[in-house]
Amino acid sequence: MKKALCAFFCLALASPIAAAQDIHSANYLLEGCRIVASGATPPDGQMFRATMCMGKLEAVVFFASSIDTPNRSCPPRGVPDSQVAKVVVAYLDQNPARLHQVFLGLAYEAVAKAWPCPAQ
Repeated sequence: MKKALCAFFCLALASPIAAAQDIHSANYLLEGCRIVASGATPPDGQMFRATMCMGKLEAVVFFASSIDTPNRSCPPRGVPDSQVAKVVVAYLDQNPARLHQVFLGLAYEAVAKAWPCPAQ
């Protein structure tokens, strides 16, 4: 019994950890963001991703004009989540080779291209 249990744990530890999805990647969040962009109610299987996308987009808009980087941007006050999601989804669709990257960085890039701050 001990040998079987030991073998089970060894196999479990040897299983590829890379198979787990990176919930911070654009790949993971893209479908949820499509739902936010459409304004539709997410189906049960996509609720987490859509909610996570919406939260990240709200953070991007909130901090966009505060960060001191090339991705600083000035989205209009009161811009709806669905409009921000449309901008980000379009950017991700135009950059499919980068979908493995962290969603937040790509979202900041998309928002900066859509709503650059006026020159000071």
